[in-house]
Amino acid sequence: DIAERIGKAYELDRNCRGAVFAKARTLPPDALLFVNVSPQSLDHDEFAGNSLIDAVLAVGFSPKQVVLEITERSIARLPIVVREAKRLRSLGFALALDDGGSGNSGLEMLSQLAVDYVKIDREVIVRAQSDVGGRAVLAGIIAIAQEMNAQIIAEGIEDTEMLELVRNATRWSTIPCALQGYYLGRPSADFVDAVQAAIIKDDQRRSPCTVHRALRV
Repeated sequence: DIAERIGKAYELDRNCRGAVFAKARTLPPDALLFVNVSPQSLDHDEFAGNSLIDAVLAVGFSPKQVVLEITERSIARLPIVVREAKRLRSLGFALALDDGGSGNSGLEMLSQLAVDYVKIDREVIVRAQSDVGGRAVLAGIIAIAQEMNAQIIAEGIEDTEMLELVRNATRWSTIPCALQGYYLGRPSADFVDAVQAAIIKDDQRRSPCTVHRALRV
């Protein structure tokens, strides 16, 4: 947040991206790599030309294996962000709206930009546990994702109650739903096969959602 306020988020993004790509060399060749991208990076011409494609190819990945997570928390010049995001999508990269429901720019961004994933912010799920308005926001995000044919990823699942809430909210969705959070497994310094390592409880087996594990870099 501080980096965004002082206009340096794109520099922080650049350093993090370098660490992510370096660690990506240890992943299986068919892995899907999610990379956080601040709107400020898209606004500062960080990905001019084929620079991002070159960086991805250098570590043995292809653009279709990379999902760029654009957060809705940050404020940038939306028309430029949308234009650059569309260009990157045309080059083969997938797009995700990160922290969905946490800010004010998400709906406006979704109205102008097709994404492949919508990641629902943990705070949305927390509010939905005890507040009618929160449940309405959650239902609205799921409905938008359904209309866009975008996969839902619920973030910050920390207990059975949160998992049950998401499961019920997505029960009638025809779009795949994925989960991530400490309840399912903490970030690991090394690649871990989710199917082999996750402790799957009975209530998780009944869930239509899949596990989305994080790799800490």
